[in-house]
Amino acid sequence: MASPADHDLALQAKRTSVARAVLRAARVLGRIHRPSTASLHLVYSVGHFRLLAGALWKISGRQPAQPLLIMLICASPPLFVTLGSYYVVESLQTLVAAWFIFVMAAARRWRPALTLGLLFVGSASAALTKQTTALFCVWPGLIALVCALHRARTRHDWGWQTPAVMIPWIAAVMLAAATSMWYWRNWKTSMAYVIANTRGPVGAIWGKEDSFASTLIYWLGTLPGTLILPAIAPVMLGLIAAAIFHRAVTARDDAGPYFSICGVAALLQVITVLIAFSYNINRESRFLLPMLPSAALFVCWSVAHFGSRLLTGLTLIAFAGQFVLVWGYIFHVLLPAPHILVRGIDRDGQDARLLESIVARTCYDATPLRYVNTIAIDPTFRGDWLAPEPANYVAIRDVRHNPNGPACVYDYVGGGFLGEGADTTWDDLVSQKVHYVITIDPRIHAVPLKTYNRALDENHFPSFWSELERSPLFRPEPPLPEDPSVRIFRRVDQK
Repeated sequence: MASPADHDLALQAKRTSVARAVLRAARVLGRIHRPSTASLHLVYSVGHFRLLAGALWKISGRQPAQPLLIMLICASPPLFVTLGSYYVVESLQTLVAAWFIFVMAAARRWRPALTLGLLFVGSASAALTKQTTALFCVWPGLIALVCALHRARTRHDWGWQTPAVMIPWIAAVMLAAATSMWYWRNWKTSMAYVIANTRGPVGAIWGKEDSFASTLIYWLGTLPGTLILPAIAPVMLGLIAAAIFHRAVTARDDAGPYFSICGVAALLQVITVLIAFSYNINRESRFLLPMLPSAALFVCWSVAHFGSRLLTGLTLIAFAGQFVLVWGYIFHVLLPAPHILVRGIDRDGQDARLLESIVARTCYDATPLRYVNTIAIDPTFRGDWLAPEPANYVAIRDVRHNPNGPACVYDYVGGGFLGEGADTTWDDLVSQKVHYVITIDPRIHAVPLKTYNRALDENHFPSFWSELERSPLFRPEPPLPEDPSVRIFRRVDQK
C-alpha cells in the first residue's frame, strides 16, 4: 500500500505538469523558483487592470487619462511587484476586489438582474478565494446593490429575459454550489485555521498582540513603502486631503456625481479594512494588496475632483516614475533600490542554482525505498523559496520521465512549518531516520531574533546545531560552492 508520502508526491507530480507548461514563459523574467505562481500573478493582474480601467472609463465620462492613471497606480507599488513570484491568493483577492469596483461603476446603467447576477458571481468567488476576501468588497458591492434596486424600483423592469443576464446567473449558481460544498466539508478545519492564525501563540508568529490604536498606527505607517513609495506618499496624501477639504468647503466637484459616490465608497472601503486589521493580531503586509484597487480609485477621484489637466499630467508623471523605478530595480537596471521590500529578479540564476545543487547532493542516493530529508532553514534567511516544497518541486521536475519518482522527499524540521515539535526536534530527527539535514551554519549567519519555525529560534537551534555537529550518526558534507553557509549533514548509518 502507498504511504502518505507517496500519495503527496503523486499529487505533486500532477501539479508539475502544469508548472512545466509555463516554465518557458516564466524564464523570460529570469530564473525564478515558482514559475506557475508568477504566471498566475500575471494573468490575475492583467484581469484586474482591465476591470479597473473599464470602471474608470465608465465613471470618468470616458476620459482616457483616468484608466491610464489607475493602471499605473496599481502596477507600480512595491508590494504588488514583490508578490509576483511568491503568492497567488492575494493576487486573486485583488482581482475579486477589482471585479466589485467594475460592477459598481456600471451598475447605474446595467439592468438590475445583470448587476445582481454579477454581484452573485463576485460573492461566490470571494468566498472561494479566502475567508477574508469579502472584507475588501463591502462598499463597492453595497453601492452596486443600491443602484440595482433603485433602477428596478424606478423603471419597474428587472431585465430577466436577456441571455446576457442568464449566463452570469448560471455561473453564479455553479460557483455558489461549489463554494457551499467546500465549506460544508471543510467548515471546522477552515474556522480552526482562521482562529489559530489570528490569535494566540500561532497568530503572534505573523504579528504582535497590541492595542487597537498602536496597531492602526502600525498599518498606517506600513502604507508608505508597500502601496506607494515613501517619496511620493506625502505628496499624494496632501492631494487627497486637499480634495476632501475643497469638496467639503466649496461643494464643487468636477469629477461628477457618480464618480464622487464611487470615490466615497473607495475611501470607506480603505477605512473599513484598516479598522478590521487593527483589531487583528496579524501584521503581514501582503494582506494589504487587495485594498490596492480601492486606494487607487480614491486617488483617481482626488485628481478628477479638481478637473485640472496639469494636475492630472503631473500625477501621471509621478506614478510613471514610480513604475519605472520599481520595475527597473526588479530587472536590475542601474537604479537605486526604491525600498527594502522590493527584491530583484534572480536573473543570473544564483538562487536557482543553490536549490538545484542541494537537490543534486541529497536526492540521488541509490536506495530501495524513498527516504526523508529535512530542510532546517527558516524563511527569514532567504525567503520561503529555500524550503521543502520548492525542493520537492525541483526533485520531481528532474525525474519527470522516471515512473518511480524522486528518491527522496523533503520535510520541515520540528514537525512542520511552525516547528510545533521544537522541544523534541533532535529525537524526532533520529527516530525518523532522516538521510540528509540541510541547514545554516550559525557561525556565518547569526540566528534571527524572530523565526517562523520554533525549532530554528534562538532557544532551540543552538542545541540542535550542537547535537548535529557532535552526533556520530551524521557527517558534514563538503560546503556548497553556491553558498558555503548552507551546510549539509549526511546520516552515516543508513544503507
